[in-house]
Amino acid sequence: MRQKKEQQEREAMEAKFENAIAINPNDRTPAQQLVIERYPREYAEEISAEITDLAKKAEYAGIPMDKLQEVIDKVNQENG
Repeated sequence: MRQKKEQQEREAMEAKFENAIAINPNDRTPAQQLVIERYPREYAEEISAEITDLAKKAEYAGIPMDKLQEVIDKVNQENG
């Protein structure tokens, strides 16, 4: 439940971030600048949480970490 709430908060921040970056830097409000500064960290934390969730599910399913890493490496090669 906590993860869902945090995801919703990040998605709301993402919308504010996208709006803020569309504004000329000289015209941004302090609140918009704060969102620009905070959003990358929030997004990175979300990615980290998703990876941790995937690793735990793979472990529970009996998928070895080296096999999971192969999948991740392949996705990274294909998608950059």
